[in-house]
Amino acid sequence: MRIETFTSKGIGCLNEDSLIVHPTLPIYGVVDGVTSLHGFVNENKETGGYLASTAIARYFTQIHRLISLPDHIATANLLVRLHMQEAGIDLSFKQNLWGAAVGIVAIEKNGISYAQTGDCMIFAVYENGNVRILTRPQVEMLEERTLQKWQEGIENGLLSRAELSLLIRDLIIQNRELQNETNGYGVLNGEEQALDFVEYGRISRVGVKHVVMITDGLFWPLGNQKKQDWSWMVHKIMDMGLENYVQTLTKVEQSDPECVKYPRFKISDDKTGIILTL
Repeated sequence: MRIETFTSKGIGCLNEDSLIVHPTLPIYGVVDGVTSLHGFVNENKETGGYLASTAIARYFTQIHRLISLPDHIATANLLVRLHMQEAGIDLSFKQNLWGAAVGIVAIEKNGISYAQTGDCMIFAVYENGNVRILTRPQVEMLEERTLQKWQEGIENGLLSRAELSLLIRDLIIQNRELQNETNGYGVLNGEEQALDFVEYGRISRVGVKHVVMITDGLFWPLGNQKKQDWSWMVHKIMDMGLENYVQTLTKVEQSDPECVKYPRFKISDDKTGIILTL
């Protein structure tokens, strides 16, 4: 098996993404940290999203044997909770919680099992080039509503990211309250109900040549009302390689610093990906 990985920081102070590449077991993944809205930072200037992401990645790279992904996910979620309790976080308010989205695969002799939360994405690419989308971005519907308000702001004359960010702040807060709720999305934030919102699956390995895992920072920027062409994006990543793809993507993002040509919430998000060639 050949493994290609890449991770890089966006506009934030820290890279809140993490990679999972176990040294001996066939388990791989990407983790996207979610910082609390109250902006917790510890004495080492580490954010909650960074701490959650690294805790989950550390756990998955140090396990001694591979049991079921749901069992491992449950342990990782508990670790996030314990880290928050240790830091004195009031866990009764969702806005205080740290968390992480994950896209994790376990490669088996005849199959591929996976687990996903948030908007990390996992794809299988077959020998004939067909791309099979194994997951969906769970925050998609909420983000569509928020981006629609962002676009309305642009149409009403707001042309700075600072003004547009202020316009959608209430929606961002509302969306955060929908973590691990039936009309929201899943995230590993230490809540017990988080386990009910993790998506799992297993496919046969027959014909699968590559497995691609990415955080949302690798999503190609879209103009207003456009839909992501996942197959095109995956082939672009594979044809260019992760590092070259990120360089090209970052140039596109930097050409639109106010996020008006390509409506989005950050100029450039953390970017992490893995390409497995089986």
